[in-house]
Amino acid sequence: MEDERKLGADGVQGWCDRHSREIVVNRDRSANARVRILVHEIAHAHRAGHLDYEHLGREHAEVLVDTVIFSSCQAQTAEHAWR
Repeated sequence: MEDERKLGADGVQGWCDRHSREIVVNRDRSANARVRILVHEIAHAHRAGHLDYEHLGREHAEVLVDTVIFSSCQAQTAEHAWR
């Protein structure tokens, strides 16, 4: 089954399909944006976290995934600031 979701539509910049084990990221975004999108989708994909719509609903899953992004990317930024 071909995925018909369009990147950029309604703000969609990537997605994760856990069943087919596929993550899609909008390659037209800047490198930093692609990293953020990838971390976001990896958080959805991680099997231990259940940060998906099926387990939590969209609103809760997105808040938790954005928390992962903030924590991960801020930690990386802080680490580089000390070098």
